[in-house]
Amino acid sequence: MGYFSEHPRHITKHFTLRSLFKKIIGGTKSHVPENIQATLLNAFPGASSIEWATREHYFESVFYSEDQEYIAKLAFDGKLLEYRKNEPLDAIPETLRDIALQHGEVMNCISIHATDDEPLYEVIVRDENFVRFLMLLKADGSLISELKL
Repeated sequence: MGYFSEHPRHITKHFTLRSLFKKIIGGTKSHVPENIQATLLNAFPGASSIEWATREHYFESVFYSEDQEYIAKLAFDGKLLEYRKNEPLDAIPETLRDIALQHGEVMNCISIHATDDEPLYEVIVRDENFVRFLMLLKADGSLISELKL
């Protein structure tokens, strides 16, 4: 029978964001220690919809704070190693936007925050031939690397 079958035994697989998250980030689901959870909530007091994965050397969390999507990496000892923020396109710093627009249409921007360093930015641009590139930029707009996707 086809997908749209009216047969009463037709079974469909339920799609959920939770299952999609697990497929995308992988890792293993396990108990997240309270000190790890506390670190995240201290750094991002309004965090909500928190999902966790355990990696080989750290915990990874995807969550929302102030209507923005984040991914955080936390060491097993509870230290926040890095977080990434999905930046709204209208909030990209002008210097970065100007550099990215020289390469094409800006599709996505992720800011990368590691400890006390200035943030880096992963910007996906699409050229006039619909070829996508991932650009890694410093906060001042200088290009670190560019990769064709």
